[in-house]
Amino acid sequence: MYQISIEENIRRMLTTKKYTMPLYANFGLSDKFIDRALSNELLLELKDEILEQIKLYEPRVRVEDITIECENSTLTLHIRTEDESVAIDLA
Repeated sequence: MYQISIEENIRRMLTTKKYTMPLYANFGLSDKFIDRALSNELLLELKDEILEQIKLYEPRVRVEDITIECENSTLTLHIRTEDESVAIDLA
């Protein structure tokens, strides 16, 4: 059976809009984050939603901490787990 990597699954989570996958309606992020200025409040909401998504749809990962970095219109998500740290760039 084919199994995608943890990083690829998280990337799919973060680039999929909720309610667009028929069998996994809650998979992905809410559309409230699209085309909005990134305030500290919005970043905290995004972080909470990402943690919820990882808990639901990526059981191979136990997240210890998430930081979100925004530079030159690119979001970089840094996920620290018990075993390693992963950085995922989102354009």
